[in-house]
Amino acid sequence: MKKRFSEEQIISAVKKLETGSPAKEVSREMGVTIQTLYHWKKRFGGMDVTDARRLKDLEMENTRLKKDRGGPGSRHRHVEGCELKKVVRSSDKRTEASYLVEKIRGLQGSNQLSAGPSHHHLVL
Repeated sequence: MKKRFSEEQIISAVKKLETGSPAKEVSREMGVTIQTLYHWKKRFGGMDVTDARRLKDLEMENTRLKKDRGGPGSRHRHVEGCELKKVVRSSDKRTEASYLVEKIRGLQGSNQLSAGPSHHHLVL
């Protein structure tokens, strides 16, 4: 069973290690392996509780932005009115391709679309 520890508990354990308490003793008190303690020390060493919370918040935000794929600096943008869907039949593929070409031409005319890093592909 995987336990979750609060930032206060983790920082407390790391500070005990940093002050010279034996890792075996601290790991027994916390109910974790010595390896986990050293992982925490590597990750949270020298931090206080507010720093650890800020790190956790930034990591969560980073994960959310990576999933979004439409964030700043991303090569992928969502085009309004275009939804991703799986198209299987050839006739449906032709229809979807025609629709997207028209949509792209409209965006090019209104300067809402730019060329990607290699100028051979348009990036939506």
